Amino acid sequence: RVSLGLGTGFEFNEAEAAGFDFDTQFSSLFAYGRYNFNTGKRRYFGFARLGKGFPAEENIEGILNEQEGGFNAFCGLGIHFGSRSKSKFQLMLGQYFQKTKGREFFLGPLGNQIETKYDLLIQRLILKFGWEFG
Repeated sequence: RVSLGLGTGFEFNEAEAAGFDFDTQFSSLFAYGRYNFNTGKRRYFGFARLGKGFPAEENIEGILNEQEGGFNAFCGLGIHFGSRSKSKFQLMLGQYFQKTKGREFFLGPLGNQIETKYDLLIQRLILKFGWEFG
């Protein structure tokens, strides 16, 4: 009924603050847990993952946009569909969180450079489809 594990991932996020769009990229390292509420071919489950997102680009002072990683989490509910073959499907709905801060440079409408500093908690609802095989 309980599954635990470790994982890694690569994630892209886009957030808006004060009229500016921020694109972020993270390499994530996380712990994952899942609890099946029932047994059988169609299993309902709750899941959570908690970890840290590391910036995917190296921060170089004054040359690139600077971004710091922070905690990330993804938790929600899902359904696991078994089949007669060795492949299985799952559908999950959950809330995603990623903490980040940094600074980014934009060109203004007159061609001038605008520096923005941000401290964001990115949140979004995610519908995820998975396929297990083997």
